[in-house]
Amino acid sequence: MVGYSYATNVIPIGGSIMLVMDASDIFTALFKLTVDVSDKLLLPTFLLMLVSWIFFRIWFFPIYLMKEIWVQSQATGHPV
Repeated sequence: MVGYSYATNVIPIGGSIMLVMDASDIFTALFKLTVDVSDKLLLPTFLLMLVSWIFFRIWFFPIYLMKEIWVQSQATGHPV
């Protein structure tokens, strides 16, 4: 993502996408950690991972981020 966005001169778009996608990966790693450590924390961390995954990757990314990128690219004339 970094190399492609740098090569195509769309670094802010690539950085925004990486930031949103990596936010849910934090909770995925937390869930993997609790699988190995504690059985009592499995359900809460799984729910936290699920909610963050749905929010960031299924709802926030396409509805807000990609829409805003599209609107700004049309306004400035910069092809995406």
